[in-house]
Amino acid sequence: MSTVTESRVQRKRRPSRNSDAVGNTDAAAPIVERLQSVLRRIKRVILLRGLLGVAATVVATVLILMGIDTFIVIESTLLRALVSLAGLGAVTASVWWFVVRPLRRRLSLTTVARMVEEHHPELQERVSSAFELLSAPMDARGSRGSEQLIAALAAEASVDVRSFDPRREVGTRSLRPYVITACALTSIFLLVVALWPRETANLLLRLVAPGKNLDRVQALSLEVEPHEDVVVSLGSPLTISVRAANGRLTHPQLRHIDSTGREVKEAMQAGTGDGANSGAFTHRYDAVLESFQFRIEEGAAITRVYRVTGVERPRIERVSVRYEYPSYTGLASHTEANVKRPIVGPLGTQLTISAISDRAITKPTMYIGNDALEGQTDPALKLPVYSWPMTLAKDISEATLVIEDSQGVKSEPKVVEFRGLADRPPQVQITDPTKDKIRLKPTDYVNLHYAADDDFGFSTAELLVSIDGAAATALAMPLPTTDRPAMAYLAPEGRLWKGVARLELHRLDLTKAQRVTVRVKVQDNRPAPAGAQVALSPPLEITLDQAAPDYAVIKVEQQVNDFKEKVEKILDGLKAAQPVAHEVAEKAGAPGKLDEPTQSQIEKITTTAHETATKLETIVKVFEGTLLEPLTPALAEVADQPLPQTEKELDQAGLQDDPGKRKEHSGAAEKELATAVTKLDALLQSLPQYKEKLTQLAEIEALEHKQQQIVKDIKHNTEQPSPTEPQPWRENEADVSKEIAKLAEREPKDSDAQQPASENPDSKPPGDKEPGDKEPGDKEPSDKQPSDKPSDGMKPSDKPGDGKTPSDKEGSEESPGKGKGKGKGKGKGKGMSPGEGKGEGEGESPAGQSSQGALAKAAAEAAQAAAAPTPSQAQSPAANVAQALSSMASAMAKGLGIPGIASATPPGVPSSGPPGQGAKPGQPGQPGKPGQVAQPGSLPGPTGGQSASPGVGDAVHPGTRVVIGGEDWVRWRGNLSGNALVEAGQETPSDFRDLVSRYFLELSQRGARAEQ
Repeated sequence: MSTVTESRVQRKRRPSRNSDAVGNTDAAAPIVERLQSVLRRIKRVILLRGLLGVAATVVATVLILMGIDTFIVIESTLLRALVSLAGLGAVTASVWWFVVRPLRRRLSLTTVARMVEEHHPELQERVSSAFELLSAPMDARGSRGSEQLIAALAAEASVDVRSFDPRREVGTRSLRPYVITACALTSIFLLVVALWPRETANLLLRLVAPGKNLDRVQALSLEVEPHEDVVVSLGSPLTISVRAANGRLTHPQLRHIDSTGREVKEAMQAGTGDGANSGAFTHRYDAVLESFQFRIEEGAAITRVYRVTGVERPRIERVSVRYEYPSYTGLASHTEANVKRPIVGPLGTQLTISAISDRAITKPTMYIGNDALEGQTDPALKLPVYSWPMTLAKDISEATLVIEDSQGVKSEPKVVEFRGLADRPPQVQITDPTKDKIRLKPTDYVNLHYAADDDFGFSTAELLVSIDGAAATALAMPLPTTDRPAMAYLAPEGRLWKGVARLELHRLDLTKAQRVTVRVKVQDNRPAPAGAQVALSPPLEITLDQAAPDYAVIKVEQQVNDFKEKVEKILDGLKAAQPVAHEVAEKAGAPGKLDEPTQSQIEKITTTAHETATKLETIVKVFEGTLLEPLTPALAEVADQPLPQTEKELDQAGLQDDPGKRKEHSGAAEKELATAVTKLDALLQSLPQYKEKLTQLAEIEALEHKQQQIVKDIKHNTEQPSPTEPQPWRENEADVSKEIAKLAEREPKDSDAQQPASENPDSKPPGDKEPGDKEPGDKEPSDKQPSDKPSDGMKPSDKPGDGKTPSDKEGSEESPGKGKGKGKGKGKGKGMSPGEGKGEGEGESPAGQSSQGALAKAAAEAAQAAAAPTPSQAQSPAANVAQALSSMASAMAKGLGIPGIASATPPGVPSSGPPGQGAKPGQPGQPGKPGQVAQPGSLPGPTGGQSASPGVGDAVHPGTRVVIGGEDWVRWRGNLSGNALVEAGQETPSDFRDLVSRYFLELSQRGARAEQ
């Protein structure tokens, strides 16, 4: 007997407190143990049967509810929950019925014994009887029999129970129906799962979670797009589509549920064609105005509810860009606050693209091709600004900016275009002379005007000079300049740079030379590693010919003829319009409205006036900075006054209904047109006189350059005397003397120059005197010291043709062509002839006398130099001749109002500074100031210093009038008294020879005035 069984029997009998309990317990233990094992077997069978019943109930309930969900449309979440609760109740009831209730029924061991004895009649109830007697209390046993009989019965019962097998006594036959039912239902369920796994899972999930947003089982074959809840921007379009994965759709409907819960059904449109919508039904929202929900219904197939959340799309308010240009371009960094055009810049420009959004966002991205660059933020800025630094490269054409908020809504893409510009190679061409071959005297000069095209400027500019095909010598020149804005490089034609250099042949060693070839070479400022780019102009070939005409005279002829041709063409057009204007004025006074032919005539004249004004403005620009610039104010006046007034009057005439007013305006238009014709005609009439003065100026300048060459030869023979070397300067000086004398003979006499200007104020040439001006012979007070201020105080901006001459101002001035003492006068009259008006101020002619007298004196000094026995004795009069010619040319040019006159190297004095080192105005690549660029055709060059290299001037006129200033007198007056000019020129240090020569020249001029 086991210890466990004994302990259990002892616990059951402990309440009796009977002394015989131990013995009784020992007798009943085998019976109790066997009966308890049978009882446990019974309970296990009951539990297993109950579980099978519950399982069968669960499977059956699931199948039933799945069938209900499949075949009955239940959209209400509450009803679906009630159905699920009903199924749960059925399962709970089965647990009670099959498990809890059977197990709660109590079975005593006596009952178990009797149940076993029912299967074993041969036991004759000994087991149950013995167990009852043994389990009875001790005090009740005496009434039931003797203890010896009870013990004998217990012993027999113990033997009987040993034959009990719980598994045999309690079989599993009662489980069979439950097992069959459960297995059958489970098999059905597994079959359903095997056939429709997705659908079964959907039905189970809908059964377990009735409140979950799920498709009905029939809708699982529908493919909805968008296939999940989406967030879209308000105002953006949205297309909802549905297609059947298996089979075809017939009439699906979109069930739209707004924010209030109201549901509206809308039929979806069938897609057509072979595209994305083929076989699908769609519904399009042109603009999502609010958040909403939707589901698709096709018969019993109802999809889950899809949510469309509408939010405000983030916006890129504006895009800005910061340009950091490469240093060599000379362009200042700047920021473009609102980019509305392609971002254009030189390659290598550092860009900072910035996007300003309307709110803080989480993902600013710039896409360049397939590369995505995340934007940077600046915490110091309060505004939501996101930036992308980048380098402008050749392979970048555009970028797309997109910002995305925390909900994944993206902004409208902002496309920014780029255009990286490579540094263009420069181009250069000599624009004047216009021909590639010219003939010049060896003593002549030529202004080389050139135009260079480049985007960022130049580092060097040189003139390559080759004599008779020899190796070219590079002569430095001032850098070309431009008056175009720095950002003009963005234009397709780039930036036009202009420059001018004077090639003075007499400064070159042209001994036995026959041909000079020149080319302009420019080099841009592109840095390494690519390096600078070089451009060469086509060659200009100069054939040296002593008999060639003066180039300055040829230029005068060309420019005057060009000007005349343009103005005559315009004048012919205006004259042709005059009869039409007269006819319009006659018809304008007729009663009624203007007929169509008259209106057509008005439009024709108006168009002619407008186009003519535009042409005149173009001519003014073409001839700016040229010899003809003094005449351009007259053209500008016609373009600004009578022609626009003609247009205005004709417009008023066409608008008037009153014949009287109409006639008045048309008549005024006719008068204005006649005024324009008169002014242009007067200008052309004055042109021959102006041409004559320009020709005279050109001849004087040509003689000046020839004389400078003579001075150079004389100086060479003086410094290096050679009795065997030929001295052609004597013959050349004699020729100069004769040519100067011829010029003096063509000059008007003093009596002609003294005629009152009031006799013909409209045709008076520049520099003519007014009554009351002092004669050339008027003497200055003997104690008057030379003026400390230069006498050539005229401004080139004081041009003829506008009622003033360049001398119509107070101050010291030189009048071309005639000497003048002290006097004042006022400009009078209006006219179109150049030089019209009257000068005012104090001044002297180059020699204190008339132009004729000055030329005669220069001719005499030239003859004196030619007849000098030695070169040293000829040096002084020859230098005086060159200085006199230079002064006369300068004064005449200023009197005519020709721009570009400035101080330069005095005659006979070589330029200073080492060869090849030219002045460079401004930094390389930077545009010059307006006015520094001489326009093509200008005889004198623009302002500049001394020429840097032999043979090349620095774009200035070298024969400008020079005067002794106050500093010169203070420095030299006491030290130079008693010295001869020749000795001063030879013995004075070279740095001061120019000053000494001017000093004695001034003294000689004062002496000449005193003698007169």
